Amino acid sequence: SNFPQPGKVPLLIPILLFITGMAVAFTGFSTIAIGWHRYVLREEIPNSFYVLRSGWPIGGYLLNSLKIFIILILLAFPVMFIAMPLMAKMMFGMSIRNFSAVSLVVSIAFGTFFTWVFLRLGMILPALAVGKKMSIVDSFKLTGAVGGQLFAAAFFVVLFQNFPVFLELIVKMIVGSEVSIFRLALNIVHAVFSWISLFVGIGILTVAYGHLAENKPV
Repeated sequence: SNFPQPGKVPLLIPILLFITGMAVAFTGFSTIAIGWHRYVLREEIPNSFYVLRSGWPIGGYLLNSLKIFIILILLAFPVMFIAMPLMAKMMFGMSIRNFSAVSLVVSIAFGTFFTWVFLRLGMILPALAVGKKMSIVDSFKLTGAVGGQLFAAAFFVVLFQNFPVFLELIVKMIVGSEVSIFRLALNIVHAVFSWISLFVGIGILTVAYGHLAENKPV
């Protein structure tokens, strides 16, 4: 038989499937995000929920998103280099329950900071969606006047995203140990909350850009 035997599937196949899946996911994300930017800022209503249009800068949107992601990664290295030893000292000897609670607080703190940076730099995304040019530096300057408000927004987005983790801690406190069926359900809930949080962030970018760059009411 020419078919590969079980357990002998070429490594290239899952790699290609992963790349294809990521390409479809990111293209879908960019398309939906651009559609939302244009709906809010230009009152342009697509004729379907998911639509590809030749005039939409999907490739440029992906590239700008990648730029922000790279900056966040570069910023994460020094932050983690300083924070990790301090966290290790603070958490040494803690019980599992206390360790989980402190880890959640730390996760929310770091998540808030990096989400705030994303919001400060992310004005380039709605700008591109409506055909305007804006650099990352311009975005950071533009959002300077509302840095505090964006930080508060980032905090609530991260708090919402981590709601399933709160549920997990409560389940552990009640049950006393981890139950596999709860783990599966919480993983699904966490994925849903993360997806919603991503688009809440896109919504904040859209409103902030409209208010700061185009003097639209909030």
